[in-house]
Amino acid sequence: AADPVLLVAALVGRAEILREIGLADRAVGVLEVPGLEVPGPGAAPLDAAAYTRLAAARAVAHAAAGDPPASRRALEEAAGSFPAIDAVRPAGPAVELAD
Repeated sequence: AADPVLLVAALVGRAEILREIGLADRAVGVLEVPGLEVPGPGAAPLDAAAYTRLAAARAVAHAAAGDPPASRRALEEAAGSFPAIDAVRPAGPAVELAD
């Protein structure tokens, strides 16, 4: 995907399905792609909301795979990268708390 937000949405969705059918290790593999922050030549790096969603999905996948330390690290990444909420101009990508 040329759009990094769409790429993250696709990867998170794929990982959720793998996790739900009992393939948590494969879900982790889908989300642990080196260089994912820059999906391809000329593509923009992930924005804060997309990175937060990706890190949160990795936390869930690691937890399902039975790796609590990796899950906590990913959750800390997600919490640390959560974008500031602009109350004046709330438009823009949203991160669902369920993610």
